[in-house]
Amino acid sequence: MVLAGCDTEGWAIGGPRATGGGTNHACVGPGCGSAGGGGFAGGGAGGASGTGGGGGGAPSFDPGALADAGLPCDAADVLASFCVQCHGRPTSGGAPIALAALTDLTQPSSVDPAKSFGERSVTRMQDAVSPMPPAGYPAPSPTAVSAFAAWVSAGMPEGSCASVVGPSDAGAFDAGPPVLTCASGRFALRPVAGDAHGGPTMAPGLACRSCHLGQNFDGQNPGNAMSRTDTVLDVMGTVFPALHEKDLCRWDAGVGADALKVEILAAGGAVAARLTVNAEGNFYGDVPGGLPNPYTARVVSSTGASRVMTTPQTVGDCNTCHTATGASSAPGRIARP
Repeated sequence: MVLAGCDTEGWAIGGPRATGGGTNHACVGPGCGSAGGGGFAGGGAGGASGTGGGGGGAPSFDPGALADAGLPCDAADVLASFCVQCHGRPTSGGAPIALAALTDLTQPSSVDPAKSFGERSVTRMQDAVSPMPPAGYPAPSPTAVSAFAAWVSAGMPEGSCASVVGPSDAGAFDAGPPVLTCASGRFALRPVAGDAHGGPTMAPGLACRSCHLGQNFDGQNPGNAMSRTDTVLDVMGTVFPALHEKDLCRWDAGVGADALKVEILAAGGAVAARLTVNAEGNFYGDVPGGLPNPYTARVVSSTGASRVMTTPQTVGDCNTCHTATGASSAPGRIARP
């Protein structure tokens, strides 16, 4: 689920969009803990890994520290502007690995020990399907990536940089609000009192559980006029094809949303429930014995690709955090692997 922290390789998904003390947005995951949004494969946005995710309170990494990290300017500037906001020391946004010094980059990758984290960094920067930084976030220019790649290819020789250009200097993270999208151009009908347009594929992206309980989350149920208390399930949410899809945006027909599964994980990683994602991305269901408190989750594709949320959560109304722009420190939607 962009599924906002990091993916299965340990690379941060999401991260801060703005400098100057702004909120650090986190990984996207199903549900929100009492303290903030969920973090896939890591902590909540800007917060420590732990029950309830995290708000925006983790210590930030000073990009200027890269000046003494054994890195030439071409490498230090890319890391300062686009990486260390999550992959600094301490890490944040759910990132379990630091990329804040030459010694970090020369370590063998946990995914492919035959390659270093520096080499994997280049691979992910150039990956159009699963890029780092994630789609929707500021990314280095092709020229900057080429310079970083050339340094890695040369064996990552030690260097120095007297003045590192970080995001506060380059403006790299002053991106403003994300641009909302709807890749399909197709929208479901909005539920209204007297005609909820109900069914399994209804209202993708809206706060399902809140509405079924008769609550008015974010103005989606004016006057608390709608309710379906007979169908309030433990976990309810939507997987989208991208991080900032608009409310009610439908999937393109035949693209495989219904080949995804959402797995609810109890303590120790045991699968407590496996929920089917339908053609419009909605998933819902009860967990035998009740929703684990806390729980984690992952989204799994038919090919075995997955996005994993490791920050424990307690609430199953996923779309209350995973709005189009993100709430409670989530950066946006639950996105497919």
